[in-house]
Amino acid sequence: MTNVTVHGMSQDSLLRLKDVERLTGIKSTHIYRLQQLGRFPRRINLSPRCSVYRESEIREWIAGQVAARDSGSASPRASPRKRAVVPEMEMSAPTRPTRNPRLSAPILGLSMSVEFHSQKEIVAASRPWRNVCGIYFLIKSGRVRYVGQSLRIFERLCKHAEKDFDRVAFIECPAELLNRYESFYIHTLSPPDNGTLPNGGKLAPLTLEALLKGSP
Repeated sequence: MTNVTVHGMSQDSLLRLKDVERLTGIKSTHIYRLQQLGRFPRRINLSPRCSVYRESEIREWIAGQVAARDSGSASPRASPRKRAVVPEMEMSAPTRPTRNPRLSAPILGLSMSVEFHSQKEIVAASRPWRNVCGIYFLIKSGRVRYVGQSLRIFERLCKHAEKDFDRVAFIECPAELLNRYESFYIHTLSPPDNGTLPNGGKLAPLTLEALLKGSP
C-alpha cells in the first residue's frame, strides 16, 4: 500500500517478515543479506521478538528494482556480489568497500565473501528518524481489533506485544486532535479489544454525542 492522505495525514501499514517475503518474492535469508548491505528497507523492532516493515517503503523498493531493471542495473534476485540499486539507499562513492571483504569474513565466522562498507558509506545510506504522532490500529485477520493514540507511535506499539494482532496501520495527526480522531475511529469501527461501557458502547476519550456536537 502506498501512502494515503486523509485530511492532510499520511496512512501506512506495517508488515511482518512473511508478508514482505510474499510481496517481494524474496526469501528471508536474502532479505537479511540485502539489509546488511544497506540495500533493503530497514525493519522496525517493536519488541525483542517482533519486527515489522513499512509497506510503503517495501513498495518503493520494488519500484526501484523495476527502474533498475529498465536502466540495466542489477535485480534483487541477482547474486549478492552484485549491487542492487535502491534510489533512496544507494551508497555514495566509493561504491565498493575499501577493505578486502575476504579478510573480514573469517572474523565474523562467515565462509562466503561479503561486502563491508566504510562509516562514510553507512552514514550516506542512513535515513532520517522522527517521532510519529497519531492514531494507530492493531489488525488481525483483516479486522481492526484495537484503536489507540500516541505522541510516539513506534514506542507505544512495543507495549502491545501481549495483544493478538498481525498487522499495524497508523494515521499521523496533530497532538491537539488525538482525542477527537481516536474517538471517531473507536465509535466508527467498534474494535473488540477496546474497552466497553456498561451500556454496550465503546470506551473512548470523547462520547459519540460530544463528537457530533463538536465538543473539544
